[in-house]
Amino acid sequence: MTQPSAKLRTPASWRVRGWSVAGAVLISTVLWLGIIWPSIFTIVVLLIAPALFLFLTGVFWPRFYEGNSRVRLYLRVCLLLAAACWGLELGWLWFFST
Repeated sequence: MTQPSAKLRTPASWRVRGWSVAGAVLISTVLWLGIIWPSIFTIVVLLIAPALFLFLTGVFWPRFYEGNSRVRLYLRVCLLLAAACWGLELGWLWFFST
């Protein structure tokens, strides 16, 4: 049986922590976008705001995601929504800048 401290150093836990940091950064940028630019992004921010806290939980406690398939599904949907928001915003800026 492995010690708990050895489990925290496995490659899987570092991968979960890396994805959690990346997700927290992406979600926080969409939160910023929804706050400074009130539009459809504000509605999306209301849906994905709890995901920031879940991603931060995954940074410090990667085993949180192990048995929670619903949480993992929610976080994936939030990441897709956040990426779609930024894609829409960047496309909008590119289209109207020419």
